[in-house]
Amino acid sequence: MSTEITPSTSTRPRYVARPPVDIYESDEGLLLRADLPGVEREGLNLRLEQGVLTISARRLLGTDPQGPFAEYLRRFHVPRDTDPAQIGARLEAGVLTVELPKTDAAKPRVIQVQTD
Repeated sequence: MSTEITPSTSTRPRYVARPPVDIYESDEGLLLRADLPGVEREGLNLRLEQGVLTISARRLLGTDPQGPFAEYLRRFHVPRDTDPAQIGARLEAGVLTVELPKTDAAKPRVIQVQTD
């Protein structure tokens, strides 16, 4: 994970990290798993816009609400055969899982051959 200090308009220190992400592909679609330690649901934002999935998250570093915070940011180009209406996500124990199912037309299917 690369960590860097990024200039900000805020006077609070800000650290931006690219979280590690595992991507799995099956006949049904893609599955992304991103490590976002310490992130709560309220600090997480997922957005799909013009074929780009953006994962952004924020968490405090310490207990002081005015103290420094860390940000996570990753962007992915989503395949055209992804069904945006069926995308689902869940956050459990600091791991974000995003399911990107294929459209029905893009899923493999068996073609029955008829004989005379």
